[in-house]
Order: sequence, then structure tokens, then C-alpha cells
Amino acid sequence: MESRNGRGKGLGPEALPITPDGSTAYTANFDAATVTPIATAGDKAGKAIAVDGDPFALKFNPGGQTLYMSCGAVFPGVVTPISTGSNKPGTKIKFPDGVGPIVMVP
Repeated sequence: MESRNGRGKGLGPEALPITPDGSTAYTANFDAATVTPIATAGDKAGKAIAVDGDPFALKFNPGGQTLYMSCGAVFPGVVTPISTGSNKPGTKIKFPDGVGPIVMVP
């Protein structure tokens, strides 16, 4: 990962939650409009997941099957669910007044 002033893949890492089973960390790459899965066993980055906007907050649902990502600097605000099984984004959830950090309540 590189800093916001760098060039290339993984720009502007903003968050690094780890799946409940500890197998994968995900980073929100704010300046690259991607989310990258990282295998914790070998510290190997997987294929970046392209998303709309600038991802900055990530939170898993209680079971860890879905990662919710919020994007900054996008109006209306957008939260995108990402399946942790397939690493594919789902249908965006739009919020007319924007979004901030995500809190998940079981």
C-alpha cells in the first residue's frame, strides 16, 4: 500500500478490518476507488475490488459474509455490500444526505 501522495495500486488506505475467522483483512483504498482483500496467513493482497466513489469505512456483518463499505465525497452517499465469499460488490444503498463511518449492531 502506498500513501495518498503515492502512485499505483492501493492508494490512500483508510480502514483495515479483519474477517471474524481471521483469514482475510480488507483495506479501503480511498484514492484508488477500490477495496483490496489481503490473506492474513501469507500477507498476500488479492485482486482489488473496483467500487464507485472513495471508500473510507468498512464493517462486516456479524457473521462476516458481507462487508459494508461507505464512500466519501459522493452525494447521495453510498454504502455498498461486498460478498466476502466472492469479493463481488452488490447493489448500492443510497443515502441522500451522505454517509459516514459504519456501525454494525448484531
